Amino acid sequence: MCRRVSRGFGDAIPHCNERGIGSMTTGGRDRKTGFEGEMQVLEAARQVAARSAYKDNELLPHYEELLSEFERLLRTTSKIYRISDLQGDRVKKQEDELKRVYDQLKQMESSRRGLVRDISHELNTPMTSIQGYVKAMLDGVIVPDRAYLATIYQKLLLINGLVDTLFEMSKLESELPAADSKPGLTGADKRKGLE
Repeated sequence: MCRRVSRGFGDAIPHCNERGIGSMTTGGRDRKTGFEGEMQVLEAARQVAARSAYKDNELLPHYEELLSEFERLLRTTSKIYRISDLQGDRVKKQEDELKRVYDQLKQMESSRRGLVRDISHELNTPMTSIQGYVKAMLDGVIVPDRAYLATIYQKLLLINGLVDTLFEMSKLESELPAADSKPGLTGADKRKGLE
């Protein structure tokens, strides 16, 4: 992993491969502590620079400048990672909210389709009954009297109620904004834009 290399200022600084202390990969970065390995390398380098044996070395100011830049880079990178983690958390929350809303919409669409299916079935039943009564009257099987006409009338009232329900559903759906529409644009505005 890490080994010590003796080259002047770097004689006490651990030099590491891609999985060691000096790594800038996730192997060297812990989510809780940030860049702990890199900070250890920085501290070791500062200890080397502080030795009295290097006080007169002409490269010491450049070495200290590099250490300051390295520290600034570590702090900036650490901030970027924290911001990235915060943004990642926000994106995850928004993704979860979108999934929840999508699931609700899917459930509502399923319920709407079930309702339309049920209303269609309910429309079919009285229509078949009316058709049978009228056909029987036309064929002379039954005599048109008040009781048969009252039954037919009641079936027509039921059909009217179901049609009114479908009409109300249609009005409600048309008032909802379409997923691809822009706020404030009517159908006429959209058509004008296409011309």
